[in-house]
Amino acid sequence: MKSIIRGNTRGLFCLAMSMVVTFDASLMILPAKAHAEDQQSGDTEIATLEGVVVDAQKKVDKEEDKVRSAEQSAASELPPETKAKWDSDEAEIDGLVVEAKKEEAVVTTSGNRYKKAELALQKSNTAENKSKLDEDKREHERAAGVYEQTENRIAIKRAHAEKILRDAVSITTGKTLDNAYAGLDRARARLAEAKKRLIVAKEGPGIATRNPAEDVNLRPAVDTEPSLFFRKGEVQIQAFGAYATGDRPAKTIILPRAMGGGDDGDSREIKEEVGDKAIMNHAFGAGVAANYFLTRYFGIGAEGIWLDGNRDTWVAMGNFIARYPIEGRIGVAPYLIVGGGGQFDYNERMVAAMGGGVETRFTPNFGAFADARWLFNGKENIGLVRFGFSLSFGGQ
Repeated sequence: MKSIIRGNTRGLFCLAMSMVVTFDASLMILPAKAHAEDQQSGDTEIATLEGVVVDAQKKVDKEEDKVRSAEQSAASELPPETKAKWDSDEAEIDGLVVEAKKEEAVVTTSGNRYKKAELALQKSNTAENKSKLDEDKREHERAAGVYEQTENRIAIKRAHAEKILRDAVSITTGKTLDNAYAGLDRARARLAEAKKRLIVAKEGPGIATRNPAEDVNLRPAVDTEPSLFFRKGEVQIQAFGAYATGDRPAKTIILPRAMGGGDDGDSREIKEEVGDKAIMNHAFGAGVAANYFLTRYFGIGAEGIWLDGNRDTWVAMGNFIARYPIEGRIGVAPYLIVGGGGQFDYNERMVAAMGGGVETRFTPNFGAFADARWLFNGKENIGLVRFGFSLSFGGQ
């Protein structure tokens, strides 16, 4: 009986031990299985994202081809001198792109060394590994900095070349360029997002924010916002024709024969009454002006006007200008203008003026304008109309 009990006891003990061993093995197998499944899922995600990056890069290449085609078509409209400037920029861009590709390869190589050094330090936290990590990090950051500088130079040159085209081509061609640039920007943005997602999938969230320069192969998008037609800090030169009319027309009187008139009488202006009127009925003339805009909305200027009225008349004034720019395919800016100065004919008079007009810019540098003002000089108030062209330089 005792032997039977002892035998059963040993059997129960062995059964219990086998159950414990089986449970421990399950605890070891389940995490390993879960890790393998996670690894497989991660590999699948990485492979998918790599495909997305490849597709996004193809889209960028396709959009770049469209931009090049649109630019070549636009360049055919350029005058020879402007075309030479654009060709020079394009040649410099091509050289910088070759240089950037070489620097990009250095960034990739140094980045891989940096990541290996990180893994080595995680496995063995020794002074030697730490020193190697610091050295590889510095080298990688230096390479990334050089690469970024070259890409920035490319972006600046591209923006300059684009501006040459935008300022010289027709409105229709400009619209084609805008569409091509916009498509390229969208493609580059999608590529940048795909690369960031791939980096996070491979290395974790930290790697995506540690050093933005490690997102290699991404050429920074050129700012393709249209150049402003009306800019802060611009200098404007205007040349114009002018028409003026006085508010006191010449008076006439019929002189009888006894006073020198003819049989039916002669009409003539009474110069004694209108001798101090420079304009009288009307006058034509021309002038020039120079303006400087302190902001996009407010500017100051000076102008000189010659009028062929009752006598040659010169008007010199300083002006304050307030405008409201409206940007589009062309630029339009209604404006108010007030000023003061001097009127010079047979004597000198102070003059004040106020009025308004509108300027239209066909390019950021060339436009046309027309305005009307009322001039007050104490003797003869004058209605003045100007119409002419403007050239604008500088500003931002």
